[in-house]
Amino acid sequence: MSFAAYKLMHAPTGVEHCAAGFITHAAADFTPRVVAVAADDLDSEWPSSTKSAAPVPNLVIAAANVLEVYNVRITEESSSTEPKPPSESKRGGVLDNISGASLELVCHYRLHGNVESLGILPSGSGRGRRKDSVILTFRDAKISVLEFDDSMHGLRISSMHCFEGPEWLHLQRGSTYFPRGPVVRVDQLGRCAAVLVYNLQMIVLKATE
Repeated sequence: MSFAAYKLMHAPTGVEHCAAGFITHAAADFTPRVVAVAADDLDSEWPSSTKSAAPVPNLVIAAANVLEVYNVRITEESSSTEPKPPSESKRGGVLDNISGASLELVCHYRLHGNVESLGILPSGSGRGRRKDSVILTFRDAKISVLEFDDSMHGLRISSMHCFEGPEWLHLQRGSTYFPRGPVVRVDQLGRCAAVLVYNLQMIVLKATE
């Protein structure tokens, strides 16, 4: 019987992997907030907007063996009809109608190995109250799928996959060292995830309910 030990000698100083997804909540749980419209102010220099704030996903980061999940708290702009100063640039895209944002730490984990790549598997169609999943890969060919559990208010392992050992030696093609760890890529429709292991072997994992 063999054992493996992992000890981080120095705390990580930078973020290596970053992704966004609906981990702690589903997109359907978000209640849109519509900015008030001033119907009598027709000559305003800045036209009023009726665009509602979009659902805000979680921020997932990994640094060495540290995994963290954050909630993004946004502050919407005031509905005041006063013209904005010229020095203030008009925001657009995801920052439209947002005056500020802050991060709230939801969960923090120290893992028994460095995260080689990180991916967010979407819940699929985007309808309903299903949440996204987090896929982590570790050397040399280990894969973990995590989901948020409301009962414990934290991440739990939904599946683990290991393509190492005597039964998988044919995947290594005679090599014993690989300079790069496994790389994960996910289907944007949430149907599957593909992982490149041993620099030349692709493993496809099918998503299940």
